[in-house]
Amino acid sequence: TIQYVGYGYLAQFLLEHLHAVSSKSSTSNIDVHCTYRTVAPELPFEITTHRMDLKDSNSIASTISTVRPRVVINCAAMTSLAACASNPEEALEVNAPSRLVEELSNLECPPLLVHLSTDQVYSGEGAPYDDSEPSELDPINPYGDSKKACEELLRASTLRSILLRSSNILGPP
Repeated sequence: TIQYVGYGYLAQFLLEHLHAVSSKSSTSNIDVHCTYRTVAPELPFEITTHRMDLKDSNSIASTISTVRPRVVINCAAMTSLAACASNPEEALEVNAPSRLVEELSNLECPPLLVHLSTDQVYSGEGAPYDDSEPSELDPINPYGDSKKACEELLRASTLRSILLRSSNILGPP
């Protein structure tokens, strides 16, 4: 079972691709679920959706208990730089979802968490970055601050996780 947390631009294309792949195989046993915070997504295919608020531990626990995921792909984010700057507390709650990490970590068999971060955790000084030495995180804005907080949260956690840093996600409108 794969659970997508959040439904936005990237999740829409990931879900469509996974649905296409799983529907072509008669032996596919992939069960995909998608969560949303306020409005259920209108999808061109059938998928189970769940309302879940990353700021509410009970909402998270209930959804995880229902879905019982083996993999959680966290696509939820507060990405508006202006919104992050005007409400850094909410940006931190959404972009560094400590309640989600805690609930997943407390499971008897915790799933793998795939989390999307950003290149905005770097200041831009010293680019290009060299993979042989870790570059120091030095966010350029409140959005980057919140994503840095999540990276630090995951490093300190015992939860198995994969962190992906994107720089600019492009695709069809």
